[in-house]
Amino acid sequence: MGDILKNLKLINQADLRQKGKIKYPLNELISIAFFTMTASANDFVEIAAFADVHHKQLKQIFPQHQNTPTHDTITRAFAMIDPIYLQTFQTKFNELLNTNQDKKSKKYYTSTAKPKKATATKLKHPTT
Repeated sequence: MGDILKNLKLINQADLRQKGKIKYPLNELISIAFFTMTASANDFVEIAAFADVHHKQLKQIFPQHQNTPTHDTITRAFAMIDPIYLQTFQTKFNELLNTNQDKKSKKYYTSTAKPKKATATKLKHPTT
């Protein structure tokens, strides 16, 4: 896992955001998203919810990690990254999880529960 996270730090060099205003480095946002996808997340709201629930664990991986990014922040970050880069990284990430190279990370991230989506309460219609 360490090699992948090291390689992912290279994306920070291509970050187009204003350096003084960066609260969440791109490598953290991408990593959080891919960890969340192993727990079957389907959208940016679920990614943000996962990051909020697993804040302590993420802090162990990313010591500078302070707060949980919002789904809007994650969405904007992904919008500025080349899809080919994301696809390449996801392929490497998936290969790592599908091998036994990193059993500890695989066990932790695949055992986490899928974050719950906020859903509207369904109204029951009276039967006639």
